[in-house]
Amino acid sequence: MMKVDPITLSVVRGILETTQREMTLSLEKTSRSSVLNLARDYSTSLFNATPEMILQGQDIPIHLGSLMPAMKAVANFFSGEIHEGDLILHNDPAYNGSHILDMCIYKPVFFEGKHVFWTVCKGHLTDVGGPVPASYNPEATEIFAEGLRVPPIKL
Repeated sequence: MMKVDPITLSVVRGILETTQREMTLSLEKTSRSSVLNLARDYSTSLFNATPEMILQGQDIPIHLGSLMPAMKAVANFFSGEIHEGDLILHNDPAYNGSHILDMCIYKPVFFEGKHVFWTVCKGHLTDVGGPVPASYNPEATEIFAEGLRVPPIKL
C-alpha cells in the first residue's frame, strides 16, 4: 500500500469535496424542478472504480444508503462495457434500491484512458407517467402501474 503524507491527503480530500459540491451546485442551477432545486430531494456522490463510495454529500440519507448497492448493481450490469463518454441512467427499483420516482445518473470518469472513479446523482422526479398524477398509485398491484420503469441504459 502506498504511503500518503497528510498534506497530500488533505489536498486530494479538498479536491474531491469540491467536485461533489460542484455537482450539487450544477444540479440546483440547471434543474427546472422545484423538487430538486428548492426541496433538494437529491443526492450526489463519488465512487472509485471498484466501486466503493469515497465521498458523499450532505444530502438525503436514504438516497446515500441505497446508492451503494445501486452503484454495484449498475457496474455489474455493464461489467467490462464502461467507456469514456458513457452516461448511464435508470430508475428501476431493482437496481436503485428505492422507488421508481428516483432517477439515477452515473458518469464514469477516466484519466489517461483508465477508469478511475464514478460521479453519481440520484434525484426525485415528480412524475414518470403512469395512470395517476405524480405517479403515486395506491391501487397499484404491480410496479408497471407506478410509471415508466427505465432499466440501466447508456445515453
